[in-house]
Amino acid sequence: MRIKNVKPLIMILFLLSGFVSLIFQVVWLKTLVLVFGNTVWAVSTLLTAFMAGLALGSWLFGKIADKVGSPLKLYGIIEGLIGFTALITLPLFDNLIYIYRPLYSLTGGDNVAMGVIKFLIAFLVLIIPTSLMGGTLPLLAKRFANNLKTAGSTIGYLYTINTLGAVLGTFISGFFLIPALGLKLTLLCASGANFIILIVILMITMKDKIRLSLKNLFKSKTSLTKNKYILWIFFLCGFAALGYEVLWNRILVLSIGSSVYAYTVMLAVYLLGIAIGAAMMSYFIPRLKKPEVALTIIQFLIAASVIFQIKRFGTLSTTITNLGNVIGITNHASYIASLFLATTQIILIPTLLFGATFPLVVKIFVNDIKKIGSETGVLYSFNTLGTILGSFTAGFLLLPVIGVQKSLVCLALLNLLIGSYVFIRSGVKKQLAIGIIISIISLFIVGYNSLCNKDEVILKAGIFQNSQRGKVEILSFSEDIYATVTVEERTEVSGTWRSLSMNGINVAGTACELFTIQKMQGHLPLLLHKNPKSVLHIGFGSGGTAWAVSRYPVEKIVIAEISRSIIEKSSKYFTSVNHNVLSDPRLDIRFTDGRNLILGTREKFDVILSDSVHPRFSGNGSLYTYDYYKLLRERLNPGGLISQWLPFYSVTPENFKMIVRAFHEVFPHTSIWYINSTVNPYVIIIGKTDSNRIDFEKMAARMRIKEVREDLEEIDIDNPFKVLDYFLFTDEKVKAFTDDVPLHTDDNMAVEYLSGKEVNRRLTVITNYYELIKHRISIEPYLINIRDKGTSEGNIRDRIQLYETGTGYNLNGQLMFLLGKREKAFKEFELIRFYNPEDLEPVEFFGASFQRPFLTQAALSVN
Repeated sequence: MRIKNVKPLIMILFLLSGFVSLIFQVVWLKTLVLVFGNTVWAVSTLLTAFMAGLALGSWLFGKIADKVGSPLKLYGIIEGLIGFTALITLPLFDNLIYIYRPLYSLTGGDNVAMGVIKFLIAFLVLIIPTSLMGGTLPLLAKRFANNLKTAGSTIGYLYTINTLGAVLGTFISGFFLIPALGLKLTLLCASGANFIILIVILMITMKDKIRLSLKNLFKSKTSLTKNKYILWIFFLCGFAALGYEVLWNRILVLSIGSSVYAYTVMLAVYLLGIAIGAAMMSYFIPRLKKPEVALTIIQFLIAASVIFQIKRFGTLSTTITNLGNVIGITNHASYIASLFLATTQIILIPTLLFGATFPLVVKIFVNDIKKIGSETGVLYSFNTLGTILGSFTAGFLLLPVIGVQKSLVCLALLNLLIGSYVFIRSGVKKQLAIGIIISIISLFIVGYNSLCNKDEVILKAGIFQNSQRGKVEILSFSEDIYATVTVEERTEVSGTWRSLSMNGINVAGTACELFTIQKMQGHLPLLLHKNPKSVLHIGFGSGGTAWAVSRYPVEKIVIAEISRSIIEKSSKYFTSVNHNVLSDPRLDIRFTDGRNLILGTREKFDVILSDSVHPRFSGNGSLYTYDYYKLLRERLNPGGLISQWLPFYSVTPENFKMIVRAFHEVFPHTSIWYINSTVNPYVIIIGKTDSNRIDFEKMAARMRIKEVREDLEEIDIDNPFKVLDYFLFTDEKVKAFTDDVPLHTDDNMAVEYLSGKEVNRRLTVITNYYELIKHRISIEPYLINIRDKGTSEGNIRDRIQLYETGTGYNLNGQLMFLLGKREKAFKEFELIRFYNPEDLEPVEFFGASFQRPFLTQAALSVN
């Protein structure tokens, strides 16, 4: 098939190529972190392996492009090979665990050794498809860049089209494909698109012959003339661009949240700005007589935009609110639109300038039309290598050492130095150039010092500002490689409490609903297990749960915590909750991803507490899947027990049931517990493999242990009936509760996507709460050994029934309260004292010894 002008068609195909390449990157990253862990180290390792493949491919195929008879036909074949090798990654991923586990055991999980191993495994798995991806631009540059005058424009337009495809891939994969199809089917669809590109290209180039000559392939040298320096300039530009992306992501998460959609919006705006900037500069390139001066101006403007950004970040939450008022946030689409516009007004200008850099450096560097493929390839590979180093430096060196705001300034100074060097090389008189450079750098320093306050990108984030709900004071914050960790003191009408947050997400605190459940997350499983000796606690939080566990005569308590800052803040600001439990010699703290520890270790435990961050946030859904629960079961000793903290706010009813069903499929004896002493949106799920029976006598005996009794008395629990009264339902009722909803799996972590769209957070609390209490049954049939000294069996049964009756009014009252029917709620609460004066709960109504504030909104809100 012959087409007179194939360029428009090829542009469409290259758009599709960028589209599927981004999809592959997202799917591969999400799949590999399930094995390698969700730490920053693991994610950075995978991205490094991905980018290293692109750099290698652009360099290698750049050389090949100059020696092939039909670069277009070879491009089509490469696209087909990308699709084929992407399909091969599916069985590789499925069996990766069998390679990873022995290596984990061999190294003892050492972070440094495993970091190297993870990179090597990821590199070997991804090297072929990513190298093929890196080779597409040099081949098309060779095919369509016919003269030096227009080379910058032609290659710039190719880069623009491919990046626009990546923008579409970001949106469509994040908002539609992955939520609807799951990871594997999404990858299959992307591979199919590669095969379509192959077929179309082969039809176009049917009569073309590749005639590839590999002779002297690696001996030929790129024509590096006086402009060789531009390679290192473009390396530094890539370094700065990815450094900014890392820093922006850390700042933006405090205002736009940590959902998969928030990250998708940020990445899409970033790529869109680059694409538009490249297109604009590609248009003007033929008219530029001094591209070096243009490159200088761009670098200076990037640096200047940093000051603007720092000021704008402080008002971002207000901007989102104002945009929401104008747009009218009635659904998820309008909310995303407000995020998109708010993010755009901050990062669009610098990303436009990033994109404009590429055509300029091509214009400056490319000087031999016969070697345009190799010159484009080496240029692109240098930039890609710069992005790898920039991402690593920003995330692992700058952020934890000097903080995000000073890191932005350092990168801005780097842009000023890049621009200064290029300006001096541009042919302008050195004395004049130096004078201008000194003036601009001085102006930048004076502008920053006079306009920007210390750490204002963090301190002025909307979640840390006072609002109608009350006053917020940041007591402390730190920026480690994993997250921005803050301790806030929040004063509301009902009282004052402390909150511990990661990237603006509350993970623990002293509010009534948090304080109580943190303790019960530790006490409940230890009371239900027959004879617990070893405990694994995933997610330290404020340490209240670990302290509760330490009250029992266990021999070993392993803590899996991903952030060192969490431990540091907890030991300093939450001693009233954790009682300095970190000094307990039985504690073994391991700074790692909890799921990765479970996957890699050979240790087994009697009790595992999975106390994770909310499942709707990006990356956390993997700690609530059927596959994860199977891993947990493998790490249990016979008769072992799993305890899972599960929120029901901002989770759709279907998603909530999907998680419960996934849990129940692995643990046939599953029970649901609601800590009804306070109005709260959480449940604790207990999973057992042997029996759903509860030994009343053993539970009562453990509660008589001095340390256990004293700790439980802090939350007004002075007898086993109050603990048993938290029971909602088990076994057959769990099956009825989950209906026929699908499993929540690693392949389709629907909670991150479907619940991530939920706008009406309060409605989810009401709906899920109603469904839970509707299935409530009596615990009495599941008890054994209910005789004790001095008390008849009948009296125990009578007291259980008395508690259950009183709690019925409590639960109904809480429902009325959630519905806003306060008078009806108070009438229900008042009835409790007449049926069971021993159990005057909820504490918000009757008061308690620990005097926590009336229900705070923290439990019903999420960023």
